[in-house]
Amino acid sequence: GDLWMTSLGSAAGEPIVAWRLTSGDGDESRPQLSPDGRWIAFTGDYDGNADVYVMPSDGGPPTRLTYHPVADTALAWSVIGAESPGDVEAGIGAGG
Repeated sequence: GDLWMTSLGSAAGEPIVAWRLTSGDGDESRPQLSPDGRWIAFTGDYDGNADVYVMPSDGGPPTRLTYHPVADTALAWSVIGAESPGDVEAGIGAGG
């Protein structure tokens, strides 16, 4: 499944709009929006093993965060005064 973002529309009748964030081969799941709304961490399975990725919430290429041989899962965010994905920690769970 791909990741999508939607607008909320408005009381003034603005339409709700959806746009696709990911469209590559493989599956994306468990998206977690960062507290500041700038990043999305998610679990991606592109090569037969689930790993954690992060990408800008307005689109762009995902950056792989984990290379563990067992499935990793995006769980939550921990903010450390972040300005880039390298300064934000996505909670990661590993399991069999």
